[in-house]
Amino acid sequence: MKTIIAVTFFAILTYAHANSGVDGKCQNKQGMENFDSGRYFTGIWYLTHAMNGSESTVCRQFEYKQKDGQLEVNAIKYKKKDKSEYFSFDNCNVNQKSDENGKFSLDCTRVYDVPDKANKNFHVERTVLKTDYDNYAIVYRCVTTKDGKSHFKENMWVLHRDKGKDIEDSSILGISKKDYSRSIKNIECKERQNP
Repeated sequence: MKTIIAVTFFAILTYAHANSGVDGKCQNKQGMENFDSGRYFTGIWYLTHAMNGSESTVCRQFEYKQKDGQLEVNAIKYKKKDKSEYFSFDNCNVNQKSDENGKFSLDCTRVYDVPDKANKNFHVERTVLKTDYDNYAIVYRCVTTKDGKSHFKENMWVLHRDKGKDIEDSSILGISKKDYSRSIKNIECKERQNP
């Protein structure tokens, strides 16, 4: 019995370490070669699959648009945890790193639609690993909070232009479907418009 507990504990530690950057820093993933930001940063993307996170982590929609010469990202997220559920709205300004293909950083403010949650400021590093611009994108995401607390999260996402899409031919995407434990197919995501 002690062996089973020890092996389980080791597996949990290994998983946690494998899913975090070195020393609490974002991983330096290789971005997509010849990335066309003009084609990627338009319209709406839906998060359909994630490697980790809560079940409702996939209930997100991102809209990219130009505002006063600045690229802006607006995101709507539905969160269900235990018996509570709420929406959050992210407003982010994008600063593309011109020297690295497919890499961009965002400074964001999150507003919740429930009174008991305070607004949050955070920084996001994203790297587009692969995309065909019209259907799917595979993205590495790393978040750090800006509230003085050391909070760090990273994930691998599959985005689609059509939220009903699945990872139909994962060999084309270069991923294994079983690695993406969170899927929009496994949860009911509620919809709400931006306030």
